[in-house]
Amino acid sequence: MPHAAVARLLTAGLASIALLAPVWAPAPASAVSAFSSCSDIQQAQPTAPDGTYEITDFNQTVTVWCADMATTPIEYLTLPHSGGAYNFSQDTYTVQVTTHYTRVRLNLPSTAGGSFSIDPTDDRFATSDGAPQRTWGWTSSCFNLPNDANLDLTGTPFGMSTNNLAYSGFGTVTISPDTQVIDIRGAGGWCGGIHAVNPFPLSWLYTAPSVTTSPTDQTAVSGTDATFTASGTGTPTPTVSWQSSPDGATWTDIAGATSGTLTVPSVTYALNRTLYRALVSNDQGTAPTASAQLTVTPIAPTVSNPAGTTVVSGNDATFGVTVTGDPTPTIQWQRSVGGSWSDIAGATATTLVLAGVTTHDDGALVRAVVTSIAATRTSAITWTATSPSAPRNVAERGTFPNSSASANCCACSASSTPCALPYFAAWSSSRNSAKKIGICSRIGRQEANGFVPVSL
Repeated sequence: MPHAAVARLLTAGLASIALLAPVWAPAPASAVSAFSSCSDIQQAQPTAPDGTYEITDFNQTVTVWCADMATTPIEYLTLPHSGGAYNFSQDTYTVQVTTHYTRVRLNLPSTAGGSFSIDPTDDRFATSDGAPQRTWGWTSSCFNLPNDANLDLTGTPFGMSTNNLAYSGFGTVTISPDTQVIDIRGAGGWCGGIHAVNPFPLSWLYTAPSVTTSPTDQTAVSGTDATFTASGTGTPTPTVSWQSSPDGATWTDIAGATSGTLTVPSVTYALNRTLYRALVSNDQGTAPTASAQLTVTPIAPTVSNPAGTTVVSGNDATFGVTVTGDPTPTIQWQRSVGGSWSDIAGATATTLVLAGVTTHDDGALVRAVVTSIAATRTSAITWTATSPSAPRNVAERGTFPNSSASANCCACSASSTPCALPYFAAWSSSRNSAKKIGICSRIGRQEANGFVPVSL
């Protein structure tokens, strides 16, 4: 079956996907790209420009530079290390010429299990300090003068083998332990040297991430920290991020949680039974760990003791308590009637107001009962003392003619000067202006045992 038919992950619904503007940095890691080649991208978005894209070819995701997107797209591999001692070729014919590469032509595998390869003869992204410009991974000399070369695929998913170098002269070849760097030193001969074969096969180094350690269930007392750990393996080294879920079905990313250890600070009972998991990711995919449950031990409620109060009959009696605990406990005030406690309807706040108490409420007992999943606590009993309301002031009056004294009133002078307390006097003219009536009053309150005067 043709490669495009087998590997292409593009569907009709993907034709509407908007492509990001090209950038030089590698595209963000993703599990699988929707495209298996630059041609797939062009078909999905005919106006897509040349640039950096991700493709997934036979389950292998690689970042490529797509060139000639307006005509016949071609894949190139961007070389993260370039310039200076990286990715250069040398040749000496009459003078030494050095050629540097920033990208190389990348051939895609045509079948599952096939390998990527490089076309070293494509010098589209090469620069040289003279002529002739040499292919990638080339050294040669016709005057037995030594030359060097470097092939560096660091930062890509590919490795190399020295078995894919052709030898027609002398020189020293070394390869790095990770197979991503080959150095050719002192190569030359009589018009001979060492160079990369065409096509130059590549080995696939990247592996999808896998979980090494999953988090385990944790129990923490409310107000303390809870810690979960996870790890994974893969090439390149995977990153770790964390998610939480209330039910195991809906997962939410935890901002800033990007290490192998997750600390949930100062847990509250609201987080009880919350699930946590880690995602182990690299640009070959993402592997979720098993989930772990957080169990939060609640803090039993506490309640302060309300203070007793004394109020005048007809006024409100107010009591208050302070309540703590996690989860937040409920409050119910109770009143004792005949030795039996009963709930006061609607009294579920930290403050209790008994409106308009009377002398019948004198000695009433109240208490606050607080309840949570952890425990029930009851405050101490407090009471209400009620005093009779203060009687109204009333006036006791007597009369006397002119300035004469009276047994019920004080003696007053004709000048209407007020008497000594508790009496005061006033004069009122009668119809006969020649006569005046003295009105003598005193202020006090009327009680059961008689009139009790008070001072003004």
